[in-house]
Amino acid sequence: MRRVGLAGPVSRRCGRLGWIAFLFTMAFSGNPGPLAARALDPAPANRNGTGDPSAIVTPATVPIVHRRIHYVGDFWTSFANDGTFGSNHGGLGSDPRDRSPLGITWTPSEEFPGGSRVDYLYVGSLWIGGIVGTDTTVSMSITSSSAPVNEFNGFTLVESGLPPNYSSGCGEFGMNKHLEQTYWCVYYDTMIPNTTDAVDARPHIPLGLEVTQVSHQSSDNFSRRFVIYDLQIKNISNHAIDNMYMGIFQDNDCYYELQTCSTENKYDDDISGIVTTWPNPRNPVYTDTLNTMWAADNDGDPCVGGVFPRVSARGAVGIRMLRGPAGAHLSFNWWPPNFGGASFDWSPHLITDTRNLGTGGSGDPVGDRNSYWYMANGEIDYSQLFSGVDFTAQGWRKPPAQAFACNIANGLDTRNVIALGPVTRLDPGETVPFTFAIIAGANVHRIPDNQFDCANPQAYLNRMDFSDFAKNAWWAGYVFDNYGVDTDGDGYAGEYYPQIGSDTTRVYYTGDGCPDFSGPRPPPCPQARIITCNGAVCDTVRSMTISSSPGQLRLWWTGQRTELEVNSLLRARDFEGYRVYVSARNSRDDIPSSEEYSLLASWDVIDYRRYTYDDHLEQWLISSNPATEEQWYAQFQNQSNPFKGPKAYDAPSFERAYRYMAPDTAGHPVEKYAYFAPQDYNQGNEYQVGNETVRNRIQQIAERDTTIGLDTTTLHFGEYTLTLDSLLPSKVYFVSVTAFNFGDPANKLEPQECFPGGGNTVLGVPIYSSDTIQAYWNSGGAKSDSLRVIVYPNPYKSAFTDASGHRTNYFDLRYEGSGGAFDERQRRIHFINLPDSARIRIYTLDGDLVRELNHPDKFLSEYSSKISWDLISRNTQAVESGIYIYRVDFPPSTHMEPQVGKIVIIK
Repeated sequence: MRRVGLAGPVSRRCGRLGWIAFLFTMAFSGNPGPLAARALDPAPANRNGTGDPSAIVTPATVPIVHRRIHYVGDFWTSFANDGTFGSNHGGLGSDPRDRSPLGITWTPSEEFPGGSRVDYLYVGSLWIGGIVGTDTTVSMSITSSSAPVNEFNGFTLVESGLPPNYSSGCGEFGMNKHLEQTYWCVYYDTMIPNTTDAVDARPHIPLGLEVTQVSHQSSDNFSRRFVIYDLQIKNISNHAIDNMYMGIFQDNDCYYELQTCSTENKYDDDISGIVTTWPNPRNPVYTDTLNTMWAADNDGDPCVGGVFPRVSARGAVGIRMLRGPAGAHLSFNWWPPNFGGASFDWSPHLITDTRNLGTGGSGDPVGDRNSYWYMANGEIDYSQLFSGVDFTAQGWRKPPAQAFACNIANGLDTRNVIALGPVTRLDPGETVPFTFAIIAGANVHRIPDNQFDCANPQAYLNRMDFSDFAKNAWWAGYVFDNYGVDTDGDGYAGEYYPQIGSDTTRVYYTGDGCPDFSGPRPPPCPQARIITCNGAVCDTVRSMTISSSPGQLRLWWTGQRTELEVNSLLRARDFEGYRVYVSARNSRDDIPSSEEYSLLASWDVIDYRRYTYDDHLEQWLISSNPATEEQWYAQFQNQSNPFKGPKAYDAPSFERAYRYMAPDTAGHPVEKYAYFAPQDYNQGNEYQVGNETVRNRIQQIAERDTTIGLDTTTLHFGEYTLTLDSLLPSKVYFVSVTAFNFGDPANKLEPQECFPGGGNTVLGVPIYSSDTIQAYWNSGGAKSDSLRVIVYPNPYKSAFTDASGHRTNYFDLRYEGSGGAFDERQRRIHFINLPDSARIRIYTLDGDLVRELNHPDKFLSEYSSKISWDLISRNTQAVESGIYIYRVDFPPSTHMEPQVGKIVIIK
C-alpha cells in the first residue's frame, strides 16, 4: 500500500532488547519454591505512593517465567505465567516439550498458519484496573508502549490439564470441562517491581490479586483457529477493590518474520478495528453481536507484480470477550505509540470523553490513571482506516492534520486494548470470572492491488473479507457456552431470535451462561440402559440388547432417542447413520478403551449433498445439507429443466451438472450449475460394490413413528439388528453402537461421531444364556448333550504346537490374561451352560477336593451361564498335570440333575 502524505515515523524497537534479555534469562531460572503469605497487609493510611510500600507482603522466592505454546490447531500462540501473551516474535524461550513435537527452534507469538512464521503479535498483557480507597491503579506486565513492568508474577510452572478444584462456573455443571489441549497457571500482583508510574511518579500500587488462568485449544475444524483463556481473579488482600475492569492489551505486528517484500514494512504498517456484528451462521436473516477487535497488516504484504506469496500476512488476529461481570460494558481503544511523535500519538475519542493524558499526545495512555480510563471509558473506536474521516457530527473529536491522519489510517505500529467492566466491588476473598478468546482468521486481504483512499476508506474495507475471522469468533462463543443448550437443567437455554413455531425453529445467539467448553455434538449413541423418571417412579428402558447362542451374538437397538434428537447448533435433526464396533477380551473386567474397538459395519441414510458453482471464486461449493432422492425430486420437480435425480448429475463438470435458473446479486435470472455426491457411503440395508449388490450386516428391520408437539408432527425412526457369527466361546465380546451426523457443510464442519465404549456398549459371550438353559430344563426337555455343562479347553495343555508348527500357549494366543507378564492365576478352564446359580466341585481321582467354585463368582463368573477355573487349588497352589473329576450341582428350583465329568490337565 502506498503511503499518503508524510513519511511514516520510525519505530524505536531498540529499547526492547534489554528487557528481552532479562525475561529470557528468567525463563527456567530456577525451581518453583514455596510462597510466603500472599495477602496484603491492611491498606496504609495513604495509598497514593507516599504510604509505606513495605505494607505489601512479597513472596520469598524469585518469580519464574515459564512460557508454553498452544499448537494443536492451525493457530500457534504462546503465553507465560506472568500475564503476558506472545513471545516478541520468537525472541523469548518456551518449554521444549512444546517445541519438540513441532520440530521448531523458535517460540511462536501469534503465528497463523502455524509453522508459517507469519506472525501477528509482538507482545500482549493482561491489564486489571481498580480503585482502592482514593487510589486508581492498574496491574499489568506490559505497558501501553510495550515496555515491561512485571507487575504480575508467577512462582510455579505452567502445568497441563486443569488445576485442582477447578470450576469454570455453575458449580457442579462447570466442573472438569476442557478442550483438547489445556494449560493452567497461577500468578499474582502482590510484588512491587522496581518501576515508577510515568505520570504520577510513584511506585506501583498492587491491587492484591491471585489469577488462576486456564487456556484451551482444540484441533477440531470448527475450533482450530482460536484459544480460549478462562481466568478466575481473586482478591487476596484485606481491602475491597471498587469498579474493577479487566482488559487485554496487544502490540500487534503483522508480517512474515524471515523475509518480506522489499517495499513492505514489518511492524510499521498495521491497522486495527472491530467487527461489531455478523450474520448469524444458522440463519443470516438475523445479526449476532460479536464485538471482536481485529488487527491486520494494512495490505497483506503483496510482492512486486501484485501477487500474494504463500507467506503473505493476509489474515487477521483479534480478541473476543466471552464472559465478564453482570451488566459489564465493553471498551475498545487503539493508538500509535507516543515514541512516534506527538502528531502521530492520537486515538479516536468522543468529544464528551476527551482527556488530557499529560504526555503531549492524545493517544498513548501512559500511567495507571490513563490506562484505567481507557478500560473504563465505554468507547468502541471506529476502524483505524477511518482516521482521516471527520466524524465530529457523530460526536467524535476532529482528526489530526490530514497528512498525519492519512498516515495513521494507512497503517502504523499500532497498539490496542479491549476491556470489560466494571466489577462494582470485589471484597476480600471474592472471585470474579473473566473469559476471552484470541482468534485468527484467514484471507482478510483478497485483492493484492486494493487501493486505499484516505477520504473513502469504506471502499477499501468492502474489498476486505472478514468472513473466516468472524466465523471463528462466532465459534469461540459457541464452544465456550453452547447456544441453545440448557447446561444446568434449569429450563433456560439462552437468548434466541423471536420466531413463531416450536423450539426446533428457534435461532439461539447465546448460551445459558454455564460454560460448556465443547463443540457441536454428534447424535446421542444408542444406550444399553436409559433410566427415565416420572415423579417418584423410575423405569429402565433398554434401547440396545444382545442375545447369545453358541458361536453367535445378535444385537438389536432402536433409533428413537438417536434419530429424533435435535442438534442444538443446527436446531435440526442431523442423524446420518450408525457404526458397530467390537472388541474381544478374555474377561468382562478387561474393559477396552475406545481405541481398542474394531469397526465391524456401517449403515447410513441414502442421501446426497449438493454442490453449486460459484462464478466469483470459480469453485464448486457445497450449498446445503444433504437430502434423500425423494427430497431432491420434490425440490426440483417444478424446474423447467426436468430433474432426473441426484445420481444423474454426479460429477463436478458443466457437461454433467444439473442446470437451473436462479437470480444473481442484482436479481437477474442467470443459469446456474449443480452436481450431487453421496453423503457418507450410502450403505443402507443393501449397497453396491462395483456391479455386486451387498447385503449390509446391519439391517433396518422396522420403521416406527411417534407424534410430537402441539402440531402433532409425525417423526420416523428405525429398529436395527446385526448378527456376529463364528465367535469363540472363551471370549467376552464388547459390542458398541455409535451414531454420526452429516456435519455442518456451510461451516465446513465434518461429520461427528460419538465414541465406542461406555453406555453405548453391551457385552456378550457366544454361548447359551442362563435364561435359555433354565427355560430348556423347565420345559421338561431331554437332557441333550448340547445343553449339558461343557468344559473347555479339555484337555488343557500348557504348551502345544499350532497349525503352522510353532510351539505356543493359550496366553500367547491371547485366550488368557489381559496383557502384561504371564501369571499362573491367569490360566482358565471354562464351564458353560449353567443356570443363574450352580456349585462346581473338582476332585482328584483319589477323591480329594481340589477346589469348589460357586457360580456366580465376582472374579470368575464372566457371564450368566459361565464360570472359569483358574487352575488354582483351595490351598492357593497351582495344580499339577493329571486327570480330575468335576461335579456340578444345581439348586432344587432349577429341576436340573447333577452332572459329572472329567478334566485332563497337561503341563
